Amino acid sequence: MSTSLKFAIAAAMTIGVVSIAATAQEIGDRSADGQKSFIVHDGEVSWLSKSDVAALREGVLEKMELHVGSTVEKDGVVGVLNDRMAKLAVRKAMIVAKETAPVEKADAERQRALKSLARMERLNGKIPNTASKEEIEKAEAEVMVSEAAIHEAREKQTEAQIELSIAQESLEEHTIKAPFSGVIIEQHKYPGESVRANEPVVRLANLDRLRVHCYVPLEYAFRVRVGMLVDVKPSIPDIALPIERKLFRGKITFVDPEVQVAGEKKRRVFVDVENNEERELQPGMEADLKIYIDPESAPPPPSDMIKRVAETGTGAKEPLPSNETQPARSVKR
Repeated sequence: MSTSLKFAIAAAMTIGVVSIAATAQEIGDRSADGQKSFIVHDGEVSWLSKSDVAALREGVLEKMELHVGSTVEKDGVVGVLNDRMAKLAVRKAMIVAKETAPVEKADAERQRALKSLARMERLNGKIPNTASKEEIEKAEAEVMVSEAAIHEAREKQTEAQIELSIAQESLEEHTIKAPFSGVIIEQHKYPGESVRANEPVVRLANLDRLRVHCYVPLEYAFRVRVGMLVDVKPSIPDIALPIERKLFRGKITFVDPEVQVAGEKKRRVFVDVENNEERELQPGMEADLKIYIDPESAPPPPSDMIKRVAETGTGAKEPLPSNETQPARSVKR
């Protein structure tokens, strides 16, 4: 065999070994990544908390405290219906509820009846038959009637307290309050307009936490579980924006038990995502999602994620994963 042929064979073997090693390394990386995480494209960001805030009773809208773009905390005042009659009803009910004269009058009647009965019994003790049997029975009956009057007066007093509570609740219902913290995105009614009971006045939405809908291919779908960590990366077609370099941390909150057929067999998954402090993640955006099958492989959450306190199963409160960590790695697209 010639020297040149030997060199050619050796070179070919070397290239083959290197190629096999590189392929094995690539397969190994894919396998490791396949076990720890995978990427889903074409997720859609939507509202998680959005509500048409309605008046609880009919009336005329007297004033609006908030308008489109205004932010409000939970139970904050959105608007107020004309409540003059409701306030008068509360004042009237309060006077009746505080009235004690009927109870005092009934108690005085009882004391008088008891004294009359005791006097007759003392006289009969000294001189028998001074008070007849009919007079004694009448005096006893008057005692029983006066005691019943006391019970009736007290029941009416309790009823008056209930009527006061109803009047106060009715007055409270003239104030339209936000069911959760958020921003007004639509206004349906304005001061001076009539409002029916349960008719929407404004539309309220919360940007702090959003929901991403996506479809997971069947090859990964059965490995997905509620509670798995997810990094969401906005993907805006045909436009290069800085937000596409940012990550948002979330968790899987729903895995559809039904397999969907959308081009190929997939399962629908919901991911609830914490926005950043600038509320840059917006409903309507598309996004890529990196789902971490192995929670240990997930990087620290983004440093600008909104700080929130979460409820534990025991009713105690604990902070969500610290935001004072290094930013998460970018997901390769």
